[in-house]
Amino acid sequence: MATLLYLFRTAIPALKFLFLLVYFSVISYALVRYRKKISYTLLEFGKVSYLIFVLAFILILAFLLSNKIYLLVFKDVVNTFILLSIFIILSLFVKSKSNLEFFKINLVYFNIIFAIIVAIFGLLGIFDVYELLDIPRINQLEDPLVKYFNSIDYNFALLPVFFGIFGLFYVLIKTKSKFLILLYNLLLIIFSFDIILSGSRRGLLSFTFIFLILIFMLFFSPLMSNLFFKRLIAKSKIFIISFIALITLLVLVFPKTPYGFKYNTLKVLGAKEYSNARLRISVNIYRCLSAIDKHLTLKEIDDKIWTNGFDPKYPGSGWGSRIHKISYPLTGENVQIVPKGALGYLLDSTCNASPGKNYCDGYSLLVDFKGNEGDLFMASVYCFVSDNFDGDIVRLGVGTDYITKNIVFGKPTSNYDLKEKGIWKKLEINFGCIAGNIPIYLSFIKKGVKDFSKLKGYVIFAYPQFEKTCTKTDSLSVTIIKNEINKQMTCSQIEYNEDVSQIPIYKYGSYFGEKLMNDLLDKARHSDNHKQQMTDLAFMKYQNGYVNECSISYPFSLLLSSAIYAKDGDPIRRWASSIVNEDTIYHAYKANIVLDTTSNPFFDDRVLRWEFALQVYSKEYNWRQKIFGGGFNFLNWYGYYFLKDKTLSDWPHNPFISIFLYSGIIGLLIYCFFIYKVFYYYLKYIKEYPLLFIFFSITFFFSFFSGGSPFDPPIMGFFSILPFFIHSIHKRDTAHLETKELTNE
Repeated sequence: MATLLYLFRTAIPALKFLFLLVYFSVISYALVRYRKKISYTLLEFGKVSYLIFVLAFILILAFLLSNKIYLLVFKDVVNTFILLSIFIILSLFVKSKSNLEFFKINLVYFNIIFAIIVAIFGLLGIFDVYELLDIPRINQLEDPLVKYFNSIDYNFALLPVFFGIFGLFYVLIKTKSKFLILLYNLLLIIFSFDIILSGSRRGLLSFTFIFLILIFMLFFSPLMSNLFFKRLIAKSKIFIISFIALITLLVLVFPKTPYGFKYNTLKVLGAKEYSNARLRISVNIYRCLSAIDKHLTLKEIDDKIWTNGFDPKYPGSGWGSRIHKISYPLTGENVQIVPKGALGYLLDSTCNASPGKNYCDGYSLLVDFKGNEGDLFMASVYCFVSDNFDGDIVRLGVGTDYITKNIVFGKPTSNYDLKEKGIWKKLEINFGCIAGNIPIYLSFIKKGVKDFSKLKGYVIFAYPQFEKTCTKTDSLSVTIIKNEINKQMTCSQIEYNEDVSQIPIYKYGSYFGEKLMNDLLDKARHSDNHKQQMTDLAFMKYQNGYVNECSISYPFSLLLSSAIYAKDGDPIRRWASSIVNEDTIYHAYKANIVLDTTSNPFFDDRVLRWEFALQVYSKEYNWRQKIFGGGFNFLNWYGYYFLKDKTLSDWPHNPFISIFLYSGIIGLLIYCFFIYKVFYYYLKYIKEYPLLFIFFSITFFFSFFSGGSPFDPPIMGFFSILPFFIHSIHKRDTAHLETKELTNE
């Protein structure tokens, strides 16, 4: 139990507190109960596990001889000490193969229990039902927290779930109860969905490999002679068939269902905020699929899953893109005019603002019409403004620059009368256009602010509608349109007298582009009221740029605020930081290190870090460092190169390369020999402990792309040391039997 509490705290960090309580209790008991045997047990375990102690010594030595103290390495040193102490304590309690078998069985069963807890809480978090951790909320595609969620390493938190899957296979073989077989199959489905929706690429790849093997075995089970595999397939058939059916429905059917069905599904599952649950699912799926298609965008994934057609009842069907709240049921004076069942798109001080020079805008793209000359359009939305709302404009309308450039005509905007707040009103627009993409927005504006943090009150939009009412109407000829354009134009009271009647209609949209805006800005600089005019023009230029960007794509190049990383509510880490003060002085490398990121369009972040390590080794290290290592000085070099911060630490994300850098060729050769012995002992005892070898293999695969030392992460360290422990118990048992035989003789 204590061991699993320690290993699985990655999935549930709160387990570390329970572990510390159990750990110190067990140590205290062992010191009293086995105080005379500790030195002998340590010596006995050390004879078999000398490679472990050598690697631990090299790690500590490199840590002490580095140019400064690194908390990242200090953590590894502490974890190494804890792991070694755990196995020494186990050597005191586990005295024979029969004890070892009892330990293995308990490890498997307790792991299944932990896997159930981890998987259930994982899914509850994904569906925004219950947060075991204090995770920030995301509410829109442009939210900077999307990058934060996209950067979280979900991989090692999934290991107990993978162990749970194989643990269930183990108990399935042995059980005859129909109820338990059904229960275990249900748990397998839960574990599977937790892995798929977790956002872990390694997790998805590993699970896909495992499931394909099961399908292969299902089809060829009649030809198999091995009873073990026959029983496994027979008893897990419910899981295999049910999972295939569910995945087929979710991939082929669910995206095509109405948005209302999707919204209600999340609500039935218990989602507190459907938008938060929706985006967590979209981000996690995007994390996995973007590894296959680098050109894939989050918006494409989100649209594919959730926005199958516009639905005026649900803001999440495409027209409610800001951070918002859902108002339902709708209330307020005159609310009866709103169609029943409509959800309100409520925008208040929590809404993310698009700032201008002296205002902030909270607009959402309702639709982007593609129009031709003479086309007529209409749009409407129901709107409610609270009595205490102190914004300046609430409106439904075409983008400001399209109106100013006379690309549209008629009634392209409809403002809510803020003198009559507290009443539901219907805002309607009817307009014609010349040509091009015509965006319509729901919007509210507050002047003189940089964000909406001090905004009072709120605005609710509900049940928007739009349609093209007429195509190339006869009543609006091209001649009339040209005459309308040829009227003396004013742009923020600036006259622009060029005869635009000679401009071809189809080029009209492109004509009023960057050139005209720059000309008007230059003219405004020399006018009497240049400050106001410059502000108004900047507003137009900003709007024009944003509209074009919004119409084409949703940029995903958002930076995460450093405050997210800086916040640390863990009292143990804060305590460790107060004892071991990390030196923030940056010691630069002298070599000229340049990485080629263009040679391969699918250049992976991990491979880039590995290349950086090879260049550090070949260009920066002298011969002594190449043989014996350069310590952990490279951690800040990685932090500066990849994280753009001289105070942060990063590493190659591969244990072999990390060891190569901090301990040179000597350390790498010792580690390679250590890994060889790990595999050797596991294969030697594979008939007795096949599950433990599978646990190690999965952990080794996950750690290969993340580890930074021989015992990082601790779960990798545990399963690397475990075969040495197994071998020592077997040696002890063999020696005991030989002694007993000699005594009998």
